[in-house]
Amino acid sequence: MPKLIAIDRRLIGPSFRGSVGTARDFDADHLFQCDAHTPLINFIDFVQTHAISGRQNSLQIWCHGLSHNGQLGYGLMFCRENLMHSNYGAGNLGQLGSLMGRISMTVLNACGAAHISNRAAAAAADPRHTDDDFGNGHLFCSTMARTLGSWLEASTESQLFRIDDLPRIFSSNCYGSGSLNYRAREGRWVVYNAGGNIISGATIVHPSADRSTVTRGPGGAPPPPLVETCDTGWMPPPSA
Repeated sequence: MPKLIAIDRRLIGPSFRGSVGTARDFDADHLFQCDAHTPLINFIDFVQTHAISGRQNSLQIWCHGLSHNGQLGYGLMFCRENLMHSNYGAGNLGQLGSLMGRISMTVLNACGAAHISNRAAAAAADPRHTDDDFGNGHLFCSTMARTLGSWLEASTESQLFRIDDLPRIFSSNCYGSGSLNYRAREGRWVVYNAGGNIISGATIVHPSADRSTVTRGPGGAPPPPLVETCDTGWMPPPSA
């Protein structure tokens, strides 16, 4: 199964634009690197080029999850445009439609991609929103799976990334290329089929680093609590 990994370099630092390493460093067949200046079409071209037709291609996206008012579930901090569902928030998942059928499994290594925010609080903060506009990570993931025609795995909770040779990240000039490492999965991970439906029997709750706060996921009951353990991306409120 050809393995594609796409990494947004803002995992290293907000303005980091250097190389994160090679495909071999990440045990991948092909590696795509992006940041706030990279057009989303470059990622689409990458997948079209390397996802071999008729093969079981897998895709991993490593990036920050977008958050608003301290809640996750607003999409992915990925490429210049980000990836979001809502039309109100410049939703653009439809642009991935040209990749339909090229990917068999997509994994979103990002904080809270499937998280569902507190919509009542969102409505109180900004009454212009519609029901699916504020932090419905379940709808985001379901739509993405359906748009790609791919099974998809994502978490309702925060995740951890680390630099193997550094205790903390201070600046881009002390980053060791190829040392970015995705840690063991945190909290509840859900699986969607290519039709965008949750496969309930495939949901797995992994140990969380901390159980001091509660996040929400699809399916009703909240998953085990988790404190945010990575710096999530920040998305400003939608303009009028």
